[in-house]
Amino acid sequence: MNIFEFKGVKSSLLLLLIAGCLLSSGCTALQEAQQRRMARREKAREVDMPLQWIKSISEGMTAAAQMGKPVMMDFYTDW
Repeated sequence: MNIFEFKGVKSSLLLLLIAGCLLSSGCTALQEAQQRRMARREKAREVDMPLQWIKSISEGMTAAAQMGKPVMMDFYTDW
């Protein structure tokens, strides 16, 4: 009596084989995604600088142009 003669054994083994392949490729994809996240976090730490308030528009525009950064202007009034 052959093990593959049992009803459903072939399909069960095929299913296990497919599941194993999917799990192994999924684990690799998860590891790659985690490595990309860690690289982004490390890059953010390198660039992380304390927030500096600049109260002069001309000074801020000059600094932003030199660094190639966008400018955020925050206007406030107490009417």
